[in-house]
Amino acid sequence: MTLRQKTIVIIALMFVSLVLVLYAILRTTLIREFNRHDAAQARRGAQQALAMLEADLSNLGAVAEDWATWDDTYAFVQDANPAYVQSNLVAGTSTTLRLNLMVFLDASGRIVEARAFDLANAEEAPVPASLLSHLGADSPLMRRDGDDVLTGVLMLPEGPVLVASGPILTSMREGPARGTLLMGRYLTEGEMQGMAQRALLALSAVRLDESGAPADVERVRAALSPQTPIAAQVVDEEHMAGYALVQDIYGAPALALRVEIPRDSYTQGLIATRYLLAGVAALVLLFGAVILALLQRSVLAPLARLSAAVSTIGASGDFAQRVETRGQDELAAVGRAVNRMLEALEAAHRRYRDLFDRVPVGLYRTRPDGAVIDANPALAHMLGYPDVESLLKVNAASVHIAPEQREREHALLEQQGAIHGMELQLRRADGATIWAQDNVRAVRDADGNVQYYEGSLVDITQRKEAEEERERLIGELQKALSEVKTLSGLLPICASCKRIRDDQGYWQQVEEYVSEHTEAEFTHSICPDCMKRLYPEFSQGDE
Repeated sequence: MTLRQKTIVIIALMFVSLVLVLYAILRTTLIREFNRHDAAQARRGAQQALAMLEADLSNLGAVAEDWATWDDTYAFVQDANPAYVQSNLVAGTSTTLRLNLMVFLDASGRIVEARAFDLANAEEAPVPASLLSHLGADSPLMRRDGDDVLTGVLMLPEGPVLVASGPILTSMREGPARGTLLMGRYLTEGEMQGMAQRALLALSAVRLDESGAPADVERVRAALSPQTPIAAQVVDEEHMAGYALVQDIYGAPALALRVEIPRDSYTQGLIATRYLLAGVAALVLLFGAVILALLQRSVLAPLARLSAAVSTIGASGDFAQRVETRGQDELAAVGRAVNRMLEALEAAHRRYRDLFDRVPVGLYRTRPDGAVIDANPALAHMLGYPDVESLLKVNAASVHIAPEQREREHALLEQQGAIHGMELQLRRADGATIWAQDNVRAVRDADGNVQYYEGSLVDITQRKEAEEERERLIGELQKALSEVKTLSGLLPICASCKRIRDDQGYWQQVEEYVSEHTEAEFTHSICPDCMKRLYPEFSQGDE
């Protein structure tokens, strides 16, 4: 990855992190406030629904109290006058008052009259038997002297019922109470829809005395209590619900009024947050582009030029070149430092080349394929080439007399990494053969692959020729010595005639014996003393 790519990645990560942090802050502050606003609105809706239910109960209680404190009713529970039933307990009365149940009980708890009416179908219906179980003597529905009208919710298998129960008194609200008047209205879907239309709310009632309540109601149920009858929670991404607890006449949880509202504040908050984040992201991109452009102009581009110049110099090996430096910043200082380093490298390389070119030993570098990378004049002269450039055009394999000696050398280099004192026969440019002593090592890269071989060659042709001449002379000497016959030991010789006795006991003349036992041959002459003694007449003239 280039420095420019790294810079882009770092800037991108920094700005993405900034946007994410901003989103987290908005999520935990602004969005949370929007959620609280929606929850408060849902709780207000639930409170409104509960107030409407209480208002209906209050109206029902007022109707029940009006009928219970009426002289005609006071008389009816005592004499059961049919005229009262015919005049008052008719379908029109139930429809007008929206009543499903009317029960008249005397002071002993005996039912004087009980009527049930189906408002949906506008017809009478049987009184539910489940209601009668709640009309015992100890039931809170049974009202006596001094009791106020009781209103509340009664849970029947047929459905929840809004009930109002009051003591039957005279029109002057005087007693003694002759019984109890109970009025009831089923809390049906129609009733709930009517309440919802009046309150402009999405309202429903969920029974809490049975299993099978919706999941959201089950989740919020633990949060509802007589102390905190109102609660709210998120239903899904688009809706919030408020809940109001309704207890029955016995004080047990009976209903949960559920008001569902759209999460308008939350939705608007999300939209505003998205616009804000989009604006921030646009600004971030703009600032990022500006910062990157400034970095590109003042840092990255000069650094890229410096890197390219250094790479070019390194690839060419020409340490006489210099990198361009502009300004007085750190990059310019780095460029000047690189130039100083190049000056030092140029001087060192010059000294190295001087030594390389002047050393009387042949120096070389070759690739594994035989290409000659570098050589000094001594090697070119040794191999009979007019100059180094001519030698660089030759493949090293063609210089070897025997290909197997080069293969053997490479195998040893692969095993040992270096060879010292290996003797090779090489072919000069004129075809002559010379002997050279090779010292070579393999130079490898970081992965262990051979990059090139570098070594030195010493011409040992004269030494090899001297060795061969020495071997030849030694051979000839050995051959001569093998042909020489020698005399040794004691030779028996006659003191008078000077003949020598051989190994078989025969006496031989000295000349004959020596000729047989050595390579010497005799020529005869006479010494001056013998000349005087034997031939005095010839010797006198000489005197």
